[in-house]
Amino acid sequence: MNLYFKRLVVILLFLFSFFILIGLFLPNKFTLKRTILVNAAPVQIHKYVNDLRMWPNWKNFNEIDSDIVIIPGNNTRGPGAFEKIKTKIGEGELKIKSSKPQNGIDYTVDLGRGLYHGESKIFYEDAEERTKVVWFMEGKTQIPILGGYLALRLDDYAGDFMERSLIKLKKLAESP
Repeated sequence: MNLYFKRLVVILLFLFSFFILIGLFLPNKFTLKRTILVNAAPVQIHKYVNDLRMWPNWKNFNEIDSDIVIIPGNNTRGPGAFEKIKTKIGEGELKIKSSKPQNGIDYTVDLGRGLYHGESKIFYEDAEERTKVVWFMEGKTQIPILGGYLALRLDDYAGDFMERSLIKLKKLAESP
């Protein structure tokens, strides 16, 4: 029994060390992109994208983190609009950098004192009689060892959230 226990400990230590070693070399950068066609003009879509107070109507962060707390800033529309965020990984801020009714918005998300930084865009493209809405995110996770694993899984984790949010945005923008 003692020999069996020693072998088990050695195997577990080897697996744990292997997990750490792989995590050290995995890339911590990520890129996500989702699109949807909307039967509405960019201006109609933009009123939901440009105003952070409208985001809960189509973008429910509680799906990702049930403990999230969002505190709107003094300005919630257009460039300079921001909200404070408290999540499981720490506190941070979402801030709109630029906004144009015909083009969309650029915004940043910073969480956990530098553990996560993302640059995002929600932009509009002409698609004949419709508007193609593109949601693009890229960033970096600075969580030692686990950051690379998180970056690998982020497309599955956040990509589904993005798709559900875009479907909600489409329904809002297309409603009379």
